[in-house]
Amino acid sequence: MSASAWYHIPRIDVPAKEQMAIDATLAGWCADGNLYAAVRFYQMSPSAVTIGRHQRFRSVLDEELLEQRGWEWSRRVTGGGALLHHRELNYAVALSKEAIQAHGPFGFQTAFRMIMSGFRHGLESVGCQPMLYMGGAEVNGAPRASAHGLCEHSLTRYEITIDDRKAVAAAQLMLPNACLQHGTLYLQAPQPEDRFWPEIGDDAEYSRWWDTTSVSSVDSRAPETLEAALKSGLTEHLSVALCAWTPDRDFDTAVGDQMGEWEADGYHRRR
Repeated sequence: MSASAWYHIPRIDVPAKEQMAIDATLAGWCADGNLYAAVRFYQMSPSAVTIGRHQRFRSVLDEELLEQRGWEWSRRVTGGGALLHHRELNYAVALSKEAIQAHGPFGFQTAFRMIMSGFRHGLESVGCQPMLYMGGAEVNGAPRASAHGLCEHSLTRYEITIDDRKAVAAAQLMLPNACLQHGTLYLQAPQPEDRFWPEIGDDAEYSRWWDTTSVSSVDSRAPETLEAALKSGLTEHLSVALCAWTPDRDFDTAVGDQMGEWEADGYHRRR
């Protein structure tokens, strides 16, 4: 692998826990100096819910309901709230410290800004009108923080909105020498029957989030079109070239080791 190349990893069709292990492994390789930068796009098969590393899974997931639907769930290494992966396009960008410093000071803000600015540039190329949320007042009823922990209901600085609605969800993990950012772009807005949380009759915030006016979708565009647009946005806006890279046996072994560690210490059900 080139010492300063951004690698594009082709789609990998695996369940949610392995998708999260792949993202975590990419971040680890960047932190260890084995990888400069990597980008990938994927969809969950089967559909799934991911929760933030600090969330209590019983408070945000109805496991019986997920099982009835044939959906899976996984804890992420990143923070943030619970996120539905159903009729969506997911992305992951792992960056070494050097890759971030090529565009500004090493840190959360630089990484977030460079990735989301590139994605905004790409979405503009397919006729969307994306905006970076810069904080401050509520946007169409979506506050910056979410008490109940549903990711799509809250906005974070530099996340992307379309028509004043959250369009691209994002979560980050900062390591001493690297950063992982991954998230979701909805192809279709979630429907009322897509509920995945415990039914809490007196919590209006859950119902409020599921109102399709609070989540943007791009259902007139194919996932392949959006993936191409997001990739070109990164390359053009950041002036980087993406090189194809198919993970090798060493990487597959590292992903397996990551999943084994999670299983051994009960990572997903720890809280």
